[in-house]
Amino acid sequence: ILRILIESYSDMIRLAFVGSHSTGKTTLLEYCKAATGPEVCVVEDIPRRIIARGFPLGMYATADSFVNYVRDQLHAERKHANAEHRIFITNRTVLDAVAYAVVNKTLPLPFIPDYFIEMLYEIARIESTLYDLFIEFPVVFPITEDGVRPSDERYRLAIGTEIGRLLAEFGLPRITMSGTTAERYDLLMNRVKSIEERTSE
Repeated sequence: ILRILIESYSDMIRLAFVGSHSTGKTTLLEYCKAATGPEVCVVEDIPRRIIARGFPLGMYATADSFVNYVRDQLHAERKHANAEHRIFITNRTVLDAVAYAVVNKTLPLPFIPDYFIEMLYEIARIESTLYDLFIEFPVVFPITEDGVRPSDERYRLAIGTEIGRLLAEFGLPRITMSGTTAERYDLLMNRVKSIEERTSE
């Protein structure tokens, strides 16, 4: 499966947006879609679709919730792999799920077994090899409450910290977003250009 995915993604720059909730991932993704048009292929809104199916995420995520997330995420990555696009962007990865599961271990309920988190960890390691660059969105501005995402600020910060730790542990290529949406876009596109120049040599 990994070989098939790598081959189908071979002609695209593969970008992964990762970070805690309400950190600007979707805002930048929408900006990218508007600015690049058909050049970009995206995977988005998977968490909201899972919640709509009745599986809680965030602080109340269960093992079934994570299974549904991993299934939908990997399916979407495979389904949307298309070498005709210049850029592929996923808004979240399995690495995000690992971070939420690890932080949720500190909460009373629901209980997620260690072996299950270890499985997520291994899947995230495999999935991470599919991407050229991870774009980290740190917690830098107040949360925007929408009635869906957790509103606990300490929880949001803990998720962001764990995602940063996992990125470092996995040794993944990454940039950290800062500034306005336009500035973030410019930073991202400059890195995309650098990757394209490097791969064309």
